[in-house]
Amino acid sequence: MTVAERPQNNTIGFGPDGRDELLLAAPEAFSIAHDHCSPECLHIHAIWGYLRLYGGLESVARDGDFLIRELRQAIVDGARRILIAGSADCGILSYVRYAAPEPAMLEIDLIDRCATPGALNRWYAKRHGLNLWADATDVMDFDGSRGTYDVILAHNFLMFFNHEGRCAVARKWASLLAPGGRILSVSTLSAGDDRAVTRFDRDCGEAIADKVAREHAAAAPDGIATEAIARLARSYAVGQHNYKIPSDTVLAAPFKAAGLDVTLRATGPFAARRGVVAKHPMQKRKEAN
Repeated sequence: MTVAERPQNNTIGFGPDGRDELLLAAPEAFSIAHDHCSPECLHIHAIWGYLRLYGGLESVARDGDFLIRELRQAIVDGARRILIAGSADCGILSYVRYAAPEPAMLEIDLIDRCATPGALNRWYAKRHGLNLWADATDVMDFDGSRGTYDVILAHNFLMFFNHEGRCAVARKWASLLAPGGRILSVSTLSAGDDRAVTRFDRDCGEAIADKVAREHAAAAPDGIATEAIARLARSYAVGQHNYKIPSDTVLAAPFKAAGLDVTLRATGPFAARRGVVAKHPMQKRKEAN
């Protein structure tokens, strides 16, 4: 299915599958998360779909043109093996699916410290005929025994690390790239000291939680209690924190230090959103010939 064939109910917040698919995925994720998540991540994985549906958290959809364009170019260049590094739900896998002319042609691996994203993405892959292997492992512990990758895809991942951590992650990713491979990553730039963290202010967090609860209560019943969603949405708003990435230079530095050729691109309407295309040096030599 091509971009032109996306569902008509697609809006900026719901990604290429449209709202109906997310309405199925959100309660599925909520249930899976209560079987697999630790207290550390339950407030993210259990309600991420509801935050996308009702809370106005739209970054994955607003970055969609960048993701599909760069994935399509990679596939045209011969990419077949893709690693999704970290996942809140099955949103990123949906972009891989829509980028490929024949999604079954791809070998897709997914890793996350928690088992919930793997289970949810296996559910999605089974629904749509994708070849997916998933494992609950930390990116720094991933041994690469499954081989190297043509594309490593990470969305809103680097914000969980300070500068030293981002450098370590970039080195790890570089070690997993096949010759000519590339990393596709998206982050938000936020002015300030990159040792500092950003959080929702109290009023903003409460507004998000109230909006999610109000709109879920008004929607068709999906078997999940609105009170449980509201409670976890408040936990998310209180507990979520990210390290600041203050500039293009700071964002690009870990990839350059890992020996990769880096291009930064705008991803959509938000000026602070930045896409990274970090290529294995062999790709640069190939393009020069």
